[in-house]
Amino acid sequence: APPEAAHLKPAFGVMALPDLKLAMLVIRGSQDLEDCITDANARAIPCPAECLCPGVPEPPPDQPYLVHEGMHQSALWLRDCTLEPLRILSNAGYRIVVTGHSL
Repeated sequence: APPEAAHLKPAFGVMALPDLKLAMLVIRGSQDLEDCITDANARAIPCPAECLCPGVPEPPPDQPYLVHEGMHQSALWLRDCTLEPLRILSNAGYRIVVTGHSL
């Protein structure tokens, strides 16, 4: 059965291929009403500094980086769900691939 999604909680799966030492976080694209509600939550909000990728400079206070609110909230939820299992796999020598599609 396909994974279930909820508002701001996209369907996803984590899988590991031991022979290849490869782990994948696969995020399902928009499929149902809950996904569409998340997609429609498109207000631009400032991106918190702790969410910036390493090496990206902090913007001036009066010109923050902006992010899609629904996607940002979904990404934070995904991070909370998957950070520990992905960290364990990474520490075991697995390469991590994140893939998916939305909007």
